[in-house]
Amino acid sequence: MKHLNTHDEMQRLVNIHKSEGLATLVACAKGLVGPSDIRFGGTLIPETANAFITDIFADPFLQRVTTRRMARTTAEGGVLGRGKRRLQTWAEGSEPASTAGVTNANYKLTAKPVKLPVDIGYSFFVDNQDNPNLRTELEAAFVSEIQEDLTDLAFNGDEGAAAGGDHDFLVLNDGWLALAADSLLVQKVTIDPTNDGWIDTLDKVLEPMSARHRRNAQFICNTVDRDKYAIEIGQHVTGVSAIANERASALVTYPILDQSVFPEQTVLMTDPRNLVYGIAMDIRRSVEDKPRLSCFQFTWQMWVDFEIAQKNAVVLGRVA
Repeated sequence: MKHLNTHDEMQRLVNIHKSEGLATLVACAKGLVGPSDIRFGGTLIPETANAFITDIFADPFLQRVTTRRMARTTAEGGVLGRGKRRLQTWAEGSEPASTAGVTNANYKLTAKPVKLPVDIGYSFFVDNQDNPNLRTELEAAFVSEIQEDLTDLAFNGDEGAAAGGDHDFLVLNDGWLALAADSLLVQKVTIDPTNDGWIDTLDKVLEPMSARHRRNAQFICNTVDRDKYAIEIGQHVTGVSAIANERASALVTYPILDQSVFPEQTVLMTDPRNLVYGIAMDIRRSVEDKPRLSCFQFTWQMWVDFEIAQKNAVVLGRVA
């Protein structure tokens, strides 16, 4: 009789969650089945992996950069809409000059593994056993966690980071700031926002950038620094402008993208499309039952990489 009750309850859970794997987790949290019955892990099928990556790339900032779904852990590509002047003409029966082509901002990605461990208590599954949106809410939580950490890594990752603090996180991969700092092609300026103010600081970052690369360039900085600049030019945070300085007005023509995870008193100037963010389609998830901890331990494994397509179209400003 108990077996029948368990079977009936399992079927009820499957009907609610439209997923036998998720229903099994709920049943395990309720003590109806054992860990050996869990079937929730494995490599995501291409359609699921594609949808998962789409959700990660839905972040407002990531929608501005060049994102790449990688069929393998290595990939080469180019960023459209950047680089040389390409218009030309040629006689019938002849070939265009070798400078023609769709891109010249080429890059290579070599993805490295990252893992996200997440512990979720039994009580969460028991409390949500009748919630038909449980799967959607779980996936949204995982995406949010991965999205936040990967955006942080994209900026702050540094394989040469000194030990201590968040060393284990930072050395997972080189982010855009480390790539810019290490490149001889990136123009670098020393800034001092504390003494010079943000108008002079951004003006100093803008100065070495060529007119051609300025066209679509934007300043990228920390949210706190963006607000200090807004206050300095007399622009209310609500968006009501009162710009009384000609130099400040000229700088406003270049949008400012701000990120809370971006280091303070640092400025990166480039076309956001010049920043490349790749995720391999090989995404794996696993789950372990931890009875002593009364929780399930989820682990997501992905392969990611970051690159700057055209390094001579970047200016990096940092304090001394």
